Amino acid sequence: MTDPPVEAFARILVDYSVNIRPGEFVRIRGDYEGAPLLRAVYKRVFAQGGHPWLQVVLDGVEEIFNKHASDEQLAYVSNIDRQLTEEMNATITIWTEVKGADKDWGELR
Repeated sequence: MTDPPVEAFARILVDYSVNIRPGEFVRIRGDYEGAPLLRAVYKRVFAQGGHPWLQVVLDGVEEIFNKHASDEQLAYVSNIDRQLTEEMNATITIWTEVKGADKDWGELR
């Protein structure tokens, strides 16, 4: 099932804001709550002839990395990440805000 406003926003992002062309490699990044728009953008990149690469980021992972990684781990860039970044033509990042996310999970039950 498609949501017309979500599909329209995906079209604006892919066709106009980023202007994806056939053959371009596009990273699409966002969090789980943005899944409807992530899916629509992913689909639209295919429609434009691009090659989408979807990354869904879990809430709190970056904070764990920054708090627990050593200086060596913080500075490390893998060859895979370096190559992907060099070959990328565009990145579309979608972040969402979840109502109540700033609360303790125990309070939400």
